[in-house]
Amino acid sequence: LDARVVDVVDTADWRREKIEYVGAGGGTAVAYLYLPRNVALPVQVIHYIPTDAAYYGFTVPDEVEAATAAYIKSGRAVFAVVLEGYRERPVQSGSPIPSRDTIAFREFMVRWATDHARGIDYLETRPEIDPSRIASLSMSVNTRKITLVSIERRYRSVVMVGAGLLTTWTNIIPECNGANFASFMTAPKLMIHGRYDEMVTLRTEAEPLFALLREPKELKLVDDGHIPTLEATVPIVNRWLDETMGAVRRE
Repeated sequence: LDARVVDVVDTADWRREKIEYVGAGGGTAVAYLYLPRNVALPVQVIHYIPTDAAYYGFTVPDEVEAATAAYIKSGRAVFAVVLEGYRERPVQSGSPIPSRDTIAFREFMVRWATDHARGIDYLETRPEIDPSRIASLSMSVNTRKITLVSIERRYRSVVMVGAGLLTTWTNIIPECNGANFASFMTAPKLMIHGRYDEMVTLRTEAEPLFALLREPKELKLVDDGHIPTLEATVPIVNRWLDETMGAVRRE
């Protein structure tokens, strides 16, 4: 991996490290690791997969700190990989991300999956991290996220917020279509879905995904939209992680 920490930011609640390591095709992959304060080592980790906002506006730290600060403060580390195409990491070729019905997109997806998996390889090298207790957390779940999570066998737990099999996926090349991967997720799975989700319909998109998932699994409905409030989701997620990974150990 030839990994190195290139930047550190300390706050009262966490230590944030920016890490670089060898990614797909020999390129430089980037990730952020947030280590909580006042917890017993080794710590559990939430592997957070940013939303599409990371392409268009937010940096990964912007989004991680907005979406997962409560989990870090509750004692779990958070890790996020900056995938190629995000605002902080432009596509190497300088071209747009290829159309989802092309072989070029499949090759792009392989690069994403490589960087994603090598990020977990890196976590396994850190003595502060418990590699047997890594959870995946994603919101506004698209075909990319379902595929990346489904092919990774090291997750102890999976949480998806606002997920479904979208009717717009009919044009995606089969090798990258999340509908063909969802049934391969092996870890316990929690789906949280807003009853009034304006982007992913409950009956025709979310419930069909849930039906594809293996047991153990749970679908939790909340009275909210596509991205429910933290007040609604954090207690549900913390309870689920306590059940599937064990309670956080304080110093």
